[in-house]
Amino acid sequence: MTSSPPDEQPSPAPVDPSTSVDQPPLSKRKQKKLAKQVDWTVLKRDKKHRVQAQKLEERNKRLEGMTEEERTEHRQKSLARIEERRQQRQAETERQKEALKTGQRIVIDLSYSEIQTQSELKSLKTQLNFCYGTNNHTPTPVSLHLTSFGGKLKEEMESIVGFQNWIIETHEQSFLDIYPHNEIVYLTSDSPNSLEVLDKNCVYVIGGMVDHNRLKGRTFEDSSKHNLRTASLPIRKYVDLSARDVLSVNHVFNLLVALLEHEGNWVKALHQTLPPRIIRSVKPEYVHMLGDADVSPPDPDTHTPDVTVTADGGEKMTKTD
Repeated sequence: MTSSPPDEQPSPAPVDPSTSVDQPPLSKRKQKKLAKQVDWTVLKRDKKHRVQAQKLEERNKRLEGMTEEERTEHRQKSLARIEERRQQRQAETERQKEALKTGQRIVIDLSYSEIQTQSELKSLKTQLNFCYGTNNHTPTPVSLHLTSFGGKLKEEMESIVGFQNWIIETHEQSFLDIYPHNEIVYLTSDSPNSLEVLDKNCVYVIGGMVDHNRLKGRTFEDSSKHNLRTASLPIRKYVDLSARDVLSVNHVFNLLVALLEHEGNWVKALHQTLPPRIIRSVKPEYVHMLGDADVSPPDPDTHTPDVTVTADGGEKMTKTD
């Protein structure tokens, strides 16, 4: 008589490191917040699919109503537009590659990202994305550098589709360890020095931080400790504003790019860059600098992101809705 084999003991279930007993449970508030984030991601994805399906349906309807001759002409025009966009993107890429080597150096200092909250980092990520978009399409791109680039912000940036293909320089080191100190000019609204023209031999640094008044004056203080040159943007010299002139990172970056495009004309650069609803008027003595630019009253419905990503540790921009 053979004895039956002993009952096999079930293997223990694998332990998920994210649910370790050492990890405190999420609060109800945090759980709700995460659930909302997931829901929002799903909603955006579903909306994108619906829009794509609707466009495809409308396109097919248009084609069905065409004669064979009209469809052939439509295809030829579509191919021509695709080729035009391809050539345009190629030209933009070549301009950026050349600018990265020889253009005006603009640095975004990300050394403050370690003391930012997760929501602030997401806002900063959005602003950096806007900066690259501007540099990608302007006829006068700059050499864009991100310094002290690492940690959670790096993870956020790498989640952007195509980020690895951005034509920029990223450095883990501080800008203080990369560029000669006598070439550095840190942009901060607390500086008593006014930036009138851009010097090709200088490296202009924008402080990349999200500030809700808790870091006011920090960049000027830190720059002074290292005996760096500082400068403020002469915004109120040229225009009257209906809001504070402490700008977001992408607004400061866009201003510098526009200043290059308009060959040092601050009025045109400001008129092109700042949200229309915060420019009350151009100072009378500088109206002539607008030239043929459109000076009609701004559209009150124009949407411009007013995110609280400040460029110099000052107060966040006040929205004037």
